Amino acid sequence: MFYTILKAFIISFVFALVPFVCASAQGTSDTPVYTVAEAVEMIEKGHTGQEAYVKGIVSQIVSGNVAADGWITYDISDDGKRKSKQLRLLRNYKGADNEKWTDISEVGVKDNVIVSGKLGEAVANLDNTGSLEYENYLVEHNSFSPIPMESETVDFTDVYYRASGDKIIGTYSGMSFDAVFEKGNNKSTPRFYINNQSVSLYKGNVITIKSTTTNLISKVEIEYAKGHKDSSPQVSLGSKLVYDENNVLIWEQEEPVQEFPLTVGMNSQLILITVYYESDSETQAYTREVIPGRVGTICLRYAVEPGDFSGARCYETDHVANGKLYFSEVNRLEAGMPYIFFANDDATEIVAKYSGEPVAEAGTKNGLHGTFEKISINERDNIVVLSGNRLVLCGDNSSLAANRAYLKIDEISTSPTHSVEAKRVSFNLDGTPTGIENVYSASRTSLPAVYNLTGQRVTPAAKGILIRNGRKYVNMPPCSYGQ
Repeated sequence: MFYTILKAFIISFVFALVPFVCASAQGTSDTPVYTVAEAVEMIEKGHTGQEAYVKGIVSQIVSGNVAADGWITYDISDDGKRKSKQLRLLRNYKGADNEKWTDISEVGVKDNVIVSGKLGEAVANLDNTGSLEYENYLVEHNSFSPIPMESETVDFTDVYYRASGDKIIGTYSGMSFDAVFEKGNNKSTPRFYINNQSVSLYKGNVITIKSTTTNLISKVEIEYAKGHKDSSPQVSLGSKLVYDENNVLIWEQEEPVQEFPLTVGMNSQLILITVYYESDSETQAYTREVIPGRVGTICLRYAVEPGDFSGARCYETDHVANGKLYFSEVNRLEAGMPYIFFANDDATEIVAKYSGEPVAEAGTKNGLHGTFEKISINERDNIVVLSGNRLVLCGDNSSLAANRAYLKIDEISTSPTHSVEAKRVSFNLDGTPTGIENVYSASRTSLPAVYNLTGQRVTPAAKGILIRNGRKYVNMPPCSYGQ
């Protein structure tokens, strides 16, 4: 019988209150942070004029008067789609006290935001859309980062579902490309409009497809509504136009391009756009500069197969016991899952080659939470991060960079989740190493009394922020990765 021996690292760190700088603010117990759906429901129940914090994803930029007054009006929803319940932020400012926006491009579709203001009236002629009154302001802003993909399909009947006659304004931003809608040079040509849950294309309109990553576009397919034989939009590009039996127009590029415009030659109805990319192996990898021998965290949208991660060894959370952290080594990274890593002694960077398709949301495993975007943190969140080979409890106005992970102490297992017959390295509470342990020993030397922050005596295995010998520390459970 063969047994797989998992390498595990046991680490205990000094607890330190070291804040990470970030411009952040959130609701209090008196002013909780609502979802868009909750805010719209409150408006429908007549709670207009009430101060509220609302979190959401930007679904549309409506208008802006940046040059003169510094405000932007835009919509947010819980999933970033206009089909969902929306909140229109009327004359939104960049910060409190009417801090001005300097450019309308500072906020974009798919950005995650938290805003503050007074609940306003429902927006006329738009179903399920409420508003925040004039001079609401941005509290927190995490910009959307485009994702390299092999292909992406956008269903415009879902994105732009509204009553017939609703205009499409400006640019639609997908995960990997922008579709810029322009009226065209002919003054008599109408704008793009919604019509029967599809997008009306008019002769002379221009759609410019732009890759927003380093991947170049190799092929574009446009599906249009089935109708009479002349219903094809007859979009021109200078490339060979191909028709198939399923009302799909296809452009194959001899030389992949970053962007190109499509000019509509006949009125039609747009349903789907699919963009294909030519993969560049050098761009399909995540790299990060590291300090040799240092611990770090990582969370990627893509899987990383065995042998495709260099510069460090990765680990996942195992358990916590007696002031020590246990980490078990892994050789494959799952898409969206968080890990810690230990940089090699001679490493100055880590390289993770992508595999498979990306996931949209970061995951959580055994108390370790991943994030694809930069996040803001407050002290009450009880979030612990790795910094300079130490565990740090974040204070107010803290932040964590993108593609990292953080720990929630109370969520970590107190029982081993991997083999205990593993090689281990341990660190004392002051951070000094005690050597390699080949077998886990349940015997412990007696320790000084341990107290929680309220002064109650607790067992050494208690989770959270503890005090021993007058010093605060975090009793952490196991994690994955190690850098």
